[in-house]
Order: sequence, then C-alpha cells, then structure tokens
Amino acid sequence: MATHSYLTFSISNLRYGIDAAWVQEIFYLPEIRPVVDTPPDWVGIVDVRGRMLPIIDLDRRLHSGSQASTYHLTDSVIVLAYHERQVGIIVNAVHDVEHIPDQAVTASIENGSEWMARSQLVAGIVKVDAEIVTLLHLESLLSDVAETSTSDLVQQSHAQQSYIHQRFWPDATFQERQILQERAQNLGRSPDSQEQGLIPLAIVGLSQEYFGLDVELVREFTAIPKVTLIPCCPSHIIGNINLRGEIVTLIDIRAVLNLTQTPSDSPPQAMIVHLDDLVVGVLVDEVFDVMYLSPTEIAPLSTSAHSGGEEYLRGTASYQERLMGILDLGKILIQGGLEVDEVA
Repeated sequence: MATHSYLTFSISNLRYGIDAAWVQEIFYLPEIRPVVDTPPDWVGIVDVRGRMLPIIDLDRRLHSGSQASTYHLTDSVIVLAYHERQVGIIVNAVHDVEHIPDQAVTASIENGSEWMARSQLVAGIVKVDAEIVTLLHLESLLSDVAETSTSDLVQQSHAQQSYIHQRFWPDATFQERQILQERAQNLGRSPDSQEQGLIPLAIVGLSQEYFGLDVELVREFTAIPKVTLIPCCPSHIIGNINLRGEIVTLIDIRAVLNLTQTPSDSPPQAMIVHLDDLVVGVLVDEVFDVMYLSPTEIAPLSTSAHSGGEEYLRGTASYQERLMGILDLGKILIQGGLEVDEVA
C-alpha cells in the first residue's frame, strides 16, 4: 500500500498538511522586513544565515488575501523548497508528520466550505484522529514563487524603509517586538559565527516569572481544549484533555516550584511534554520564545532568586532584562511527587 508523509499544522483552528519532502526547516516567527508592491499575502523577507527568504502569510493566501491576520509569538514559519527556491509560510502551530495511505485521501469533503471544495490549492482531504486534514497542493500554492526575484524583493524592502508606519505586525507590543527582533538577529547569524554547544530553551511564563526549559522535551504548545476532571486526584492534576484523539493528563507544576497562582492577561496554554514513555501536558501562563543559550550565560543559583523549588532549577539566566530560572523539567516530572504516571 503506497503511503506519503505529510507535515500537519494548524491555521485558524483548521488542520492542514503538506508533503513533508518539501520541508527544509521550521522556526518561530521572527521580525519580517516588509516589501512594497507585492500581493497582500507576501509579508516580506527574512535573513536566514545570509540568505534572504520570502515569507508568505498562508492564511491570507488560502483566502485570497481577503482578511487581516492576527499574529502570535507562538506562530511558526515552515521553510519549503520549491524549484531551487525556498519560501517560508506562516502557520499557527506545527503538529506531527503523518504517514497517510494514498487510498485514504479523498478528492472532496462533504459539508466543507465552498472555497475548499473547489480550490486548486487543495490536493485532497483525509481524516486523522477523527479530525479533517486538508492536504495542500504545493505546485498551485507556490506557483508565483519561481517568478519572483529575491533581489527584487530586497530592493523593494529597502524602498519600504521610508514608510515607517508600514511594518510587519503593527499591533505588536514593545516586548513582542523585542522578541521578534532577537529571533531575526539569531536567524541572520552565519554558521561560522554561531557558537557551538548552545542550549535550545523554550521560554514560558508562570506566575509572572520567566522560566526556560529544554525545548527538546516539548512536543508542542497548544491552546487548552475542554478539560475532563478526574475524581479523587491530587490538586496538581487538572484533568485530561483530548488532543486530536490522544488523551493527555494536564498538570500544574507551580506548587512544586512554590509559586502562587496569579492572574494573567493571556489565556493559559498547555505545553505537551514527551519524556521517555510519559506524555503529559504542563499548564503555562504564556509562551514567549525559543532561544539558544550558551552554557557560560547560565549562572549558579542565588538563594534570593526564587521563593523555593531551587532543587528543580539548573541555574538562572537573563531574559528581557529580567532573571529567569532554568527548569530541570525531567526532574520535576520524575522526582517532584506529581505521580503523573498513575493517572490515565
């Protein structure tokens, strides 16, 4: 039985898939340099290790540029190879690579939106874990990329500098703008200038404090769907969530870190962690960034850094002019007395 691999992702709460063979790399949304005189779904360009990468707002492209997009720091850019060119597409969340039998793909969808049923951008429809995934036809999706010169985009970007009021994500806060710019600077570093041994960290917020943790343990970040309460469970067990057909236990680690619950302006999110045979959701107030930290930038613990839970910290580092703790998430899950493995 013939199968193809598709990278699945979400945009505006809808799931899509693209041929995984086209995918070159994935990174979190950086600051993007706008360009003039381009279609509304052409966002701009990004310097990726000395190579100028054109960026497309996929949500706008799918809807013929008819709607304005709302961006988030947790959005990602998927870099695709196309006819010896590369192009980045903005998506809300990247999921798994699914291996789908060809016979499972249908040409149309019942009760689907009219544009989807007739669009040349759609290669087919498939059901994965009880959810509908729209498979995109990349040849049609990126048909204009080969016709657009990167050098022309760079010149148009320089021309854009005189239009100060026109910028990517104009509604971004000052802090969000700083994070976008730092990401863009990191992407622009040449391979020769990048330090060896950098530690990839996901930066999250808990009780108005910053924490960094090993991003390799994080499978994905997701909005929290409906939570099913579990009777007679400890207070750190929030309940179970249904993540695309997979039942995942959601926990709160603040008590382990001696943190109190504080109000947040943003809705809480789940950080899906995969450690050995354990898959668990960890409640976080906010997801800020993914950054690479040199071991020399991690300082030993200071007794005044936090109110407790120091045994679960590997050290501290500076982030956005504030001190953040580097969490030993594996130690928290295994030795923190959470008993997550007993709940299922």
